[in-house]
Amino acid sequence: MGKALVAGDDVDEVRTMLRRSGMRRYTSSTIVEPDALIAELDRVRSFGFATDESEQEEGVRCVAIAVGEGAASFAISASGPEARFTKDRRDAAVGILRSAVAGLQP
Repeated sequence: MGKALVAGDDVDEVRTMLRRSGMRRYTSSTIVEPDALIAELDRVRSFGFATDESEQEEGVRCVAIAVGEGAASFAISASGPEARFTKDRRDAAVGILRSAVAGLQP
């Protein structure tokens, strides 16, 4: 959900946050290079949702969508073990999450 939340932030603000807090590795899939994260945030903005493919926890897949425009206050997500929450199911969850977010817009 973190990528969904910061994707609407200014790139300079994101870089400042990264310098302040660092980029901790949780798994071998964790993004730990600032430029790689900035590129991933561009993808999140382009597609309108963020994904996590075992970046936070091995074997766990997640999809998240921010609520609101620009700097979002919160996001909603769906997560599950990769064995059951396949990429196809993750992609199907995007539509469900988008419908939920539409109901939360002011």
